[in-house]
Amino acid sequence: MDAGEFLAGPEAARAVARAAKIARTPVSIHAYDAGHESDKVAGCGTGAEACTYVHTLPWGPQACRRSREKHARAALKRGRPVPFLCHMGFACVAAPALPESEDNHVLTFGPYCPAETPKALQRDAMDGLARLEQLERKELPFSLEDIPLVPAEVVPEVSEWLGETLRKQFLSSELQPTSSTVATLHNDPNKSGIETSMKHASTKTNPDQTPHEPTQPSRRKRATPIRDAFGARAILAAMASPDAAVFREAVGNQLATARRGQSPEPLRARVVAVVAAVIDAAQGKGRPRGATPTARVAASPLDGLREAVAGIKTSQEAVSAAVRALAPLRRELLRANEGSAALYTGLERYVEERLADSLSLDHAAKHFGLPPSTLTRRLERRYGLTFTGYVARRRVERAKALLARTKLSVETVARRVGLTDGAHLRKLLRRFEGSTPSQARQARQK
Repeated sequence: MDAGEFLAGPEAARAVARAAKIARTPVSIHAYDAGHESDKVAGCGTGAEACTYVHTLPWGPQACRRSREKHARAALKRGRPVPFLCHMGFACVAAPALPESEDNHVLTFGPYCPAETPKALQRDAMDGLARLEQLERKELPFSLEDIPLVPAEVVPEVSEWLGETLRKQFLSSELQPTSSTVATLHNDPNKSGIETSMKHASTKTNPDQTPHEPTQPSRRKRATPIRDAFGARAILAAMASPDAAVFREAVGNQLATARRGQSPEPLRARVVAVVAAVIDAAQGKGRPRGATPTARVAASPLDGLREAVAGIKTSQEAVSAAVRALAPLRRELLRANEGSAALYTGLERYVEERLADSLSLDHAAKHFGLPPSTLTRRLERRYGLTFTGYVARRRVERAKALLARTKLSVETVARRVGLTDGAHLRKLLRRFEGSTPSQARQARQK
């Protein structure tokens, strides 16, 4: 079974549906050949009303596709999720479907709106639609109510968890006995099943080889251990949601294993293991090098947990016990998200007030009392941009408004937004808007 067949199969579909439910966004899977998107392999959920409308416009589908392709290439190159804002200003995430392999399938989550900045949704949608229609509207021709508000940390975490889960399932499916293996076992009873299965799983049949000739090594990268024990990363992401039902459902997905008549001891042990795994994930244990811990918490939820689960007998009781044990950590994560919302609002104000001046990452980080690397990670997680890219995007937005509402020259507009000259402004307009200064004026005048 190749990667495309696996990703279109029922096992992958169940994992995708679970991730879409936790992230509360549609998920699609596409293959990319030479950086270009092919037909959708699989997916879950339907697009928002805004996306349906955009696809009726002459250049709407191409704009969506270009936006996905650009960030899919970045996700495959980096080997990790890449948050981004699409051409309509909606938040999305691109991530490798089978990370740490040479496969070219990409997961796309979205659209959604980061819960930290809901006020930007209407403005960004209006700007994106104006670029596509070349028409100034006073109100949107579609509703934004079906675009969910999701904490900025949730969707990248869930996309990374889904990629690791799919890769684990795919590697397991590759080691399943094939029909030829089963036939060999049936026809040769003298060979043990383990020996024959290992032979077929670790070698390739080549009619030109002698029985003793070694086979060529596989080009697939060596598998590395999955770092997400007991779905802890998905649970941790769901904990950041203000909806307690999302958190409870994520826990339930890992604990809904009890069968009637089965001893409750394995279930009790699994509760302890799941809670411990979530705490480890929050503290950053087992995460990729360079990753930032989601929260720094003590191991207090484990204190007395074994005694607390001693009386549970059903999956529902197990879920309630785990939710109670993780409640302090969830409260801390929600407080951290509130702090992130204040940071994004304050950063937007800080940059807007200083657009005409020289802005630097070090000065901004010092202003907010953060290390520069932390501020950079926050911006990349929320906007998919570095500090320099974020400032450039804000300058382009201010320049567009000046070009549309005044008769100032391009050179004057460029200096007013802190750019060196008109050439620099034209370059940034092409990069962020795919347009020119004259097109920015015409878009507002029509």
